[in-house]
Amino acid sequence: MNTTKTPKRVPNAVQTKPKSKVAARAKEGVEIDLVTPTRANQRKTAPAIPIEVVALRAYFIAEKRHADGIPGEEVGDWLEAERQLLAERAAQTAPLP
Repeated sequence: MNTTKTPKRVPNAVQTKPKSKVAARAKEGVEIDLVTPTRANQRKTAPAIPIEVVALRAYFIAEKRHADGIPGEEVGDWLEAERQLLAERAAQTAPLP
């Protein structure tokens, strides 16, 4: 006598089309990063310029501006200091032709 049981038939799973590629990958069990990296995000960034360095440069910019009698604001001095320091850093790290 045969004692092996035949497995019960299970109906095939209902196949539905995924609505998008994201849904298709999710259905396949693939992890998805919803944030698409851009070239800007992929670039390696240089370490930030220390606040103390920016503050000192902004101070000297403000002193020169006051000495020349030019009106202005602290925020503009700060932004100019950051711009100058970033330009100097770029000039130092730029490859020579």
